[in-house]
Amino acid sequence: LLRVLTLSNNVALIDEYESAIPQELKSQLQKIYFSIITASLESRADRSNYRLNAQLLKKMLGRYDKAATITFTNLLRDRYKLRKALLEELSMIPNA
Repeated sequence: LLRVLTLSNNVALIDEYESAIPQELKSQLQKIYFSIITASLESRADRSNYRLNAQLLKKMLGRYDKAATITFTNLLRDRYKLRKALLEELSMIPNA
């Protein structure tokens, strides 16, 4: 199932089957989300896309490894530091 979710690269599909993934594989599922977010930010640079990705990251804070989510968000802040709208949307995610 994890392999299918990886290949699908679809957040809605992952959300639907997330509960079927064993707890010990949640970190791999979190990495799938990270790759989807990165690809999304690379493909579309607009406020609505930024908002959707920031909301997904905020949702991940409660479901997955909080430290990994914050670290990833900080990497995004550094990588896209010239995208002020993205930084505004990511402000809802703590820095540490």
